[in-house]
Amino acid sequence: MTRVASAHDFAGFRVAARSLIEEHVRPEEVAWVDPAAQQTSVFGEATNIQAAPATFKVPRRFVELAELAAMYRSEDRFALLYRVLFRIAHGAARLLEDELDPDVHELMRRVKSVKHDEHRMHAFVRFRQVEGVFVAWYRPEHPIVRLTAPFFQRRFAAQQWSI
Repeated sequence: MTRVASAHDFAGFRVAARSLIEEHVRPEEVAWVDPAAQQTSVFGEATNIQAAPATFKVPRRFVELAELAAMYRSEDRFALLYRVLFRIAHGAARLLEDELDPDVHELMRRVKSVKHDEHRMHAFVRFRQVEGVFVAWYRPEHPIVRLTAPFFQRRFAAQQWSI
């Protein structure tokens, strides 16, 4: 039986993944969807996972990498994160050290892509003054505006600006 889990960002992924891990739901039994897409069962009721608090430990490095990889623009981003998390939670504590593993390799590739996109936004966004406000337009490859906003807040603290 396939379970439907909703996540739009890393925080939503964490909530759903905790519940799934606690219930030992295998990655191939989970269909990840964006909560904006209203999934219903054949009986018309919602089938999204409702998370229960769960306690288990994962390496801090996984959390750091997963936060970035969750920003990678791809429909399967949470499926990849859950596969890696499931394997770590079920005995492969040192999985992230094996960069030849296909899932770890893909995770690292996605993190690198998000970091590169962040760098490009820092380096190439140019502001123009329009009626007293500095405005810029930039279309990143991944949804990273919240990630990059603190950089611009520090750099342009005394000015009104908008990206």
